[in-house]
Amino acid sequence: MGDTVEEIEEVVEKWSQEDVLALERWWIKCKARRSAHEISANSMEKLHKGIAFPSVLVSAVLSSITFQDDMPTFLAPALSILVTLGATTQAFFGFEKKSEGHRGVSRAFGGLQRSIELEIVRQETSFSKFFERMNTEYSSLVQDAPVLTAGGRRVLESEGRGDAPNPFDTFKKVSAVVT
Repeated sequence: MGDTVEEIEEVVEKWSQEDVLALERWWIKCKARRSAHEISANSMEKLHKGIAFPSVLVSAVLSSITFQDDMPTFLAPALSILVTLGATTQAFFGFEKKSEGHRGVSRAFGGLQRSIELEIVRQETSFSKFFERMNTEYSSLVQDAPVLTAGGRRVLESEGRGDAPNPFDTFKKVSAVVT
């Protein structure tokens, strides 16, 4: 019994100009969020380095003066307190982890942005399936993304965050033409 499996090739209709233009808003949002998270990552990295490097330097100085007899007695405890404050601040706020989190989300938004660009050219997936997948990925990224820094929020607002896509916008345009 030679069961053969038939491959059914899905025929994908070319997207309309309106379909492609509908993706422009999402592409702008992905670009803005990618930039916002990249700026937030850079801010967190600067904070991490700004606290970690001086702590390491002070720790090195502290270790070399600990065995000096002619140093003032208050210097070693004061430097120890500075090192402890730096290490505690780093551990509590986790600037390095936050930086990596923002960088990962930035890369993911960049990937989604490239996916939109490629699919506009290829059009290998039906528009509705692609739009649904893109919407799901975007929503998941926004939900799981770390909180933006002030600089990241400014970029997001200035680069076209806009309102969330509203499925009724299309109907409003059609009804405006009809009436």
